Amino acid sequence: MIGWGMPSIRFLLLPLLLFNLCVASMPETQPPFSGQSMERLVSLLDIPSTSGAEAPLQQFWLKHVAPLADSSGTDAHQNAWATFRSPDPDAPELLIDAHADEVGVVIAGITPAGFLKVRPVGFPDFQSMLSCPYRFDGEHGPVTAFAGAVPGWWLNREPLPSGEEYILFDAGASSAEEAREMGLSVGRRGVPSTKPELLHGTRLMAHGLDCRLNSFMLMELASFLSRHKKDLKYHVTLLSSSQEETGLAGATAYCGRNRPKLAIVIDCTLDTVQLDDLPPREENERLSRQAMGEGPVIFTHDKIFYQPITAQLLQLAEEHGISFQKNTAFPPGMANFVPVKLYGGHAAFLGPPIRYMHSPRELADLKDVKATLDLLGRFLCTPPSAEVKAASVQKKEHP
Repeated sequence: MIGWGMPSIRFLLLPLLLFNLCVASMPETQPPFSGQSMERLVSLLDIPSTSGAEAPLQQFWLKHVAPLADSSGTDAHQNAWATFRSPDPDAPELLIDAHADEVGVVIAGITPAGFLKVRPVGFPDFQSMLSCPYRFDGEHGPVTAFAGAVPGWWLNREPLPSGEEYILFDAGASSAEEAREMGLSVGRRGVPSTKPELLHGTRLMAHGLDCRLNSFMLMELASFLSRHKKDLKYHVTLLSSSQEETGLAGATAYCGRNRPKLAIVIDCTLDTVQLDDLPPREENERLSRQAMGEGPVIFTHDKIFYQPITAQLLQLAEEHGISFQKNTAFPPGMANFVPVKLYGGHAAFLGPPIRYMHSPRELADLKDVKATLDLLGRFLCTPPSAEVKAASVQKKEHP
């Protein structure tokens, strides 16, 4: 599956390279990453990684990260990790977790006429499924299919099913037998078949930015850690965790086995500016304002997140002029800080805001990604507070 789109990667890179040439005279609008880093990001965006089927992406991730690390590994849950040791043997152990899975769809059945009965993996946005084709992992290679809409003026009914129903996807087959000959069968998975595109300066449109930006940030961190190993104040384990979108399963398995005491969880969060011009909804009133392009969101709820690490992140951002946003509310959804806390550890939580999460086209500002990495780099090379060091050696009560 790693080779799905490898020839297309060169095609996808061409617009990025041409873009870099065209804006050479406008450095403020250039992507804040090197050409090599952008190539890695495009490669990540071309590897399907739905919950429970992360192995191809994890193999790609380890291929680039493992040679830089002191140790690395995987487990039966499709987690992958790499550890970087500080020169100080008494340095605290710190887990940095980011999930590697994306939402998608799975074939639950095939009708006699050859239509695919498709159900969600995780929580993709059903309405936006009608806006683009999907790429399925067919037995003989990728197969394109799409969910077409019956004209509303023809049938007076809801355009999409609800509850335990399914959506019909069309791969062009005339019968169930023909669909099977195309390599389609129950259990085959699909993700949006969209191409990454820089819309304006540093703003990237693509599917799967939640989670590809996570994997990309861990890869960039691995490169930073290998270059600054002598400056590290922590023994750092980068965890590319699986199955976050379907119940935090990968991080739960890892934390249950390893019981991390200190962790920073990074994950994409919501840009709420997109809601400003929409009709008000009661649930939106719970959300703090956070905007793409204004830096990572640092969650500071004092009953959930570990304040000594959170406070140091805030201080370092202010001292070094790193853009950030502070959210004091309860997070809008669950994330991998939950398993850390479940098994007695302390967790901080931050990440770049993106628009249109879990839809076939998401939008992120790469400046926010860069600011997240700059802040984490500063943190990892700054001596921990006495409270953090004490927490790192404190004996935990296992639940």
